[in-house]
Amino acid sequence: MAATDGSGARERSERAWAFLLGLAVVAGAAIRLDQLGAQVLADDEWHALRALHFHGYGWIFTNLGVSDHCIPLTLLYRGLADTVGLSEWGMRLPVVAAGIALVAAGPWLARRAVGAPTAAAFAWLLAASPVLVYFSRYARPYSLALLCATVAPLAAAAWWTRGRRGDALALGAAAVLGPWFHLTVLPAVLAPLGGLVVLSLARRDRARWGALALLLLGVAAGLAALLGPPLLANPGSLGDKSGRGDVQPETWLPALQLFLGSARPAALALLGLGVVAGAVQLARTAPLVAGLAAVSSAAQVAGLAVANPYALEYPMPLVRYALPLLPWALLAAAASLGALDALAARRGTPAGVVTLVAVGALVSVGPLPSIHFRPNAFTNHSLYQHQYDDEHRASYGAYLRRGKPWPAFYDELAALPPGSVTVVEAPWYYPWPRIFYNLAQERHRQHVVVGFVGRPAEPIAGDELPLDDPRYAFRNFVDVRDVDGLRARGVRYVVLHRRLKGELRTSFDLPRIQPVVDRIAEYRERLGEPHFEDRDVVVFDLAPGTPPGAE
Repeated sequence: MAATDGSGARERSERAWAFLLGLAVVAGAAIRLDQLGAQVLADDEWHALRALHFHGYGWIFTNLGVSDHCIPLTLLYRGLADTVGLSEWGMRLPVVAAGIALVAAGPWLARRAVGAPTAAAFAWLLAASPVLVYFSRYARPYSLALLCATVAPLAAAAWWTRGRRGDALALGAAAVLGPWFHLTVLPAVLAPLGGLVVLSLARRDRARWGALALLLLGVAAGLAALLGPPLLANPGSLGDKSGRGDVQPETWLPALQLFLGSARPAALALLGLGVVAGAVQLARTAPLVAGLAAVSSAAQVAGLAVANPYALEYPMPLVRYALPLLPWALLAAAASLGALDALAARRGTPAGVVTLVAVGALVSVGPLPSIHFRPNAFTNHSLYQHQYDDEHRASYGAYLRRGKPWPAFYDELAALPPGSVTVVEAPWYYPWPRIFYNLAQERHRQHVVVGFVGRPAEPIAGDELPLDDPRYAFRNFVDVRDVDGLRARGVRYVVLHRRLKGELRTSFDLPRIQPVVDRIAEYRERLGEPHFEDRDVVVFDLAPGTPPGAE
């Protein structure tokens, strides 16, 4: 009877930990999907847009591009554009799916080796990591490549332990697809295969040699098929992207803050302590997973040191290239939390209380609450993602606007209930340093979409797409000339910045001043005098006389 009771208690405990892990997946999905459809495509997300607009499938498949468009994502986007139409959701769905899958798959694959409490804590730390949330909402391949770089060591450990074909297939797929999504993860996904080779030779495990050789041949063939064409077509492309970075001493602390998800010294210290203690514990209790993760991480660091890719002197690019290390740091921290949770559970505390309290505290002192204000159409803006400390954010915001006072119109918007009107901001320049519309939205808290000012029939010109092209179905880009269409969208105000270069602190050339002037003249002719006007902006009301929010 006692044995039966003990078995029932273990089963209830396992169900509780499984529920906690599932809840983490739900929470991770919720934050990754928050306002996702309203996010304006910007900055590096335009690399793929420009590639698919100007080039066909063959060129995309055989070119890495100067700015590194992701080949498989761009092929998918081109396919969507040619069939159902390309939209914000179409561009972001693969990356957000990969981000959510990481929260589920990483802990699920690790649970047998590390135990249920650690797996559940791992899921929560993955779900709440600000930088992982960021990359899961960014139409670039980093979350897809990271999923592969995380699956590879875990699948390698599972295959070595159980010998199942499914684990070998998962390892092979991760090793092939990861570098196709982003070449920088090549060391991280291949290193676990090397680890298995060393293990099989050290243990003289000849029974594995045939299967391992077949796996290695499959991976080599897959990489040759996918990476061979672009590398053969552009043999100098890798040289153009390497040897251009230079990590500076002042880069390390901001990068560590981004990596661990907080700029608070106490939070960083506790997390660091948890990572060190948990790594020691994993090395003892799950040596195969810990060893393969360490090999993968070391290979990634060595690869970065050799390649020295572009922009390593900036914190976020350094984090981006070192991203395959982050899940293992979080797994180590999870081992510490899992040990505390298991101890608390043995004393009658409900499963996961320690983890939930710790993760809740980390979120509360981290950047997520201040980034995900509502509504915010620019959660991926570099203002929020390049560094997490408040002083840097304030200085960056002042830099973008030259510290200039805001037009009084934005105070008028701020007096309205948040989210009660929709505002068009125009013109548009997709690099983050050229725009500050996120700062305006943070001030007034109304819905924002971006207006294109060029003529619809004109070809793509730098920062705009031809919105009359049936291949594009974007909701957050609108043509400011289509007044009736804007009204049908529920747009209330159109803000035309006629002196945007004077408002911004930027050395970039900002063309298309004349189209803005032309749109202002057309609006005056059609709608009469503007609702608001000063030296910098001209604002037109598309529903004059109607109470805001009732249009």
